[in-house]
Amino acid sequence: MGPFAEVGLAAILPAGAVGAEIWDDGEQADVDPAQWLLGIEREAVADAVAGRRRKFAHGRMCAREALRKLGVEPVELPVGADGSPQWPAGVLGSITHKGPYRAAAVAWSEEIAGLGIDAELSEPLPAAVLERIATRQEAEMVGSLAGARPEVPWDRLLFSAKESVYKALSGSGQAGLSLEDFTVELGSGDRLVLDPGCLPGRELSGRWGAPGRRLLLTAVAGTQRS
Repeated sequence: MGPFAEVGLAAILPAGAVGAEIWDDGEQADVDPAQWLLGIEREAVADAVAGRRRKFAHGRMCAREALRKLGVEPVELPVGADGSPQWPAGVLGSITHKGPYRAAAVAWSEEIAGLGIDAELSEPLPAAVLERIATRQEAEMVGSLAGARPEVPWDRLLFSAKESVYKALSGSGQAGLSLEDFTVELGSGDRLVLDPGCLPGRELSGRWGAPGRRLLLTAVAGTQRS
């Protein structure tokens, strides 16, 4: 299987999307990660510390593996002005990394109108961060869920879901939003429900998982409204 892992991303991706994951156990910590990068990608992290280069390189490796599953030949993935990866024509994608976990997901833009994934460590979110990113409705929801199922860090899960929404919207051309501009409902089971009122012309839905190793994963996809 090489460096790629099966941690749990595939279980929450929308139909039409494919992904790849790496769990970095540190066994190759002495290997220069630049060897995994192509062309202009090396320049993007030439001055970065080794840990940052390693995460960046693993993210690009996951992205190219996901693209391979989609039927796209390996290509350079430059860094855009906003820091996000620049995907081949006709492709939407998202990359995430947190702690030792790295992942990427891609889909054809004709099938999905937006795609975002996010990984977070399964631990409580600092209160100041929750106050900054959550609406009053979301804060009340998190409090209620925490009382019913305290084993899940619902505040961190909300943050992850909002990060996935932000990536899905940014990647589909809807820029200028912040995390408090839209509402996420942590629905029944593993579903995420998005308030459509602030997303004209878009419908978003998502799923979440907690696949062990103290990890939370979220994935959000968009469709055009008819």
